[in-house]
Amino acid sequence: MGDDIRISYGDLRGAVTNLDHVATQFAAHDDTADAAAAAVGHDGLAHQVRESADTWDDNRKDFREAAEGLARSIDDIMRAFVELDVELAKDER
Repeated sequence: MGDDIRISYGDLRGAVTNLDHVATQFAAHDDTADAAAAAVGHDGLAHQVRESADTWDDNRKDFREAAEGLARSIDDIMRAFVELDVELAKDER
């Protein structure tokens, strides 16, 4: 029993679901920066607001891609363990 590895497929599926949700949220387009830039009433400040929004857009894309990649990796790992479980169960018969 000490050599057993216990993996919760439910936890792994939950992690994939949560990461997919995070990626979806990062993918959501947010136009509030343009509205805020228009509302500040100062060209220099409006420029800074837009510049910050552009930087955040780049970071948001990186975060989204990282979350998607991690979700796919966890899903691949889970599938590999499921396949291994099936094969080991066949060998025990």
